[in-house]
Amino acid sequence: MNNSASRKKINKSVTTRGEKPRRGKNPLLIIAAAVIFVGILVGTVLGVISCVLSANAVMEYEGVRLDKKTASYLASVYKNTYIAALKASGVKDARDDVAFWQSTNPDGVSYGDAFEKSAEQFLREVVVGVYLYDRYSELDKAQKAAIETSASKVAEYYYNTQGYEALFEKDAALMGYDYDSFVKAAEMLYKYRNACSAVYGASGEGAAELVSDCNEFLKNTYTHVEFLFIRTRTTFELDEDGNRKKNPDGTYPMRELTYKEKSDRESDIAELRSLIDSYNRGTSGDEIITPTVINAKAKKYLSDQSVARIEKGYYFSPSSEYTVSFSDDAQLKRALDLALSLDVGKSGEAYSYLTLNLADEDGNREPVECIVYKSPVAEHAYADSDLSSFFTDFYADAAEYIHAKVMGIMTLDVEVKDSFYELDVALIPKNDKHVIRSFT
Repeated sequence: MNNSASRKKINKSVTTRGEKPRRGKNPLLIIAAAVIFVGILVGTVLGVISCVLSANAVMEYEGVRLDKKTASYLASVYKNTYIAALKASGVKDARDDVAFWQSTNPDGVSYGDAFEKSAEQFLREVVVGVYLYDRYSELDKAQKAAIETSASKVAEYYYNTQGYEALFEKDAALMGYDYDSFVKAAEMLYKYRNACSAVYGASGEGAAELVSDCNEFLKNTYTHVEFLFIRTRTTFELDEDGNRKKNPDGTYPMRELTYKEKSDRESDIAELRSLIDSYNRGTSGDEIITPTVINAKAKKYLSDQSVARIEKGYYFSPSSEYTVSFSDDAQLKRALDLALSLDVGKSGEAYSYLTLNLADEDGNREPVECIVYKSPVAEHAYADSDLSSFFTDFYADAAEYIHAKVMGIMTLDVEVKDSFYELDVALIPKNDKHVIRSFT
């Protein structure tokens, strides 16, 4: 074997003094380095995108951003609502032109400035509504499709022609947006309108746990009333225990009052009216007139009262189903309107009276004296099973009330950027064309 050749083979495996041995590249280190590099790259890109989106935003809250074009669309649509509200409040010349927006309202503020402030609040609420929806819910494929379909249907319906896209873009440009921002606005509006149900449930059942807020809603929205009736020609037949008799068909038999009964009732009605008048004037005479005194005299005729309402009275709110159905009877509506108009003052109680023309079981009408007593609501009344008929829609309404209160607080923290005020939203034309009223 050639010695020089042998040495060459040996020297391939021997290092010279002071030289580190050469090793192959570690694949794990390569992968780790690649992952770190990709992570840095993605993070940098996302950071740049985030900065760009933030820079384009006119409002921002907890990662939800409203860009200039989307804001322009929302403001243009909101202007319809605002002008309609002005007209409903008595501003008959409310219209979308420069002269009107430059004119001043009774408070000395230009209508344009007032609209800008109102539009800003509306947009704040939209942003917060989107945040709440995204926090508690998520759009599914069907909902996303419905939003996109609703947006396209609006454009198709308005222009009613093929090639509506170009016509849409032309009109939208005048109001500062495009089709993409229109669809984005549609999604934001959907989330805004459904934020309450996302948080509290479709029927507001999630509000049931918020006892303090529910009681606040009860106190601020509902009126507690007792209607004490005294019939003047007939009365209900009573059994040996003093309770109303009941016919097999569920009706209650009635009888004519005797001459003496009629006379006694007329005297009691006159006395009650006098007591109430004195109570309302704050003059008591020899007897200290209190609600207890008046109620005791009025409840002498318990058999004339609605049996289910003798102890706990009625609860009314402007939008409740029970209030609406109660008002279907024109005579009962008179009593309710009187009750709602009463000023309870510091005492929290108020009285009045009126004569109603009510029907008996056979449909015959007669004069019936109605004593109206308004008093504070009972805490947790909405959870009382005896009062359930008054609160069938309570939690749904309470959820809306609580949601509005929460929104009002959260909107204070929305970041409104200088670029929003550069929009000059009062100059964005009122949008009658691209209005999404409902989602398919």
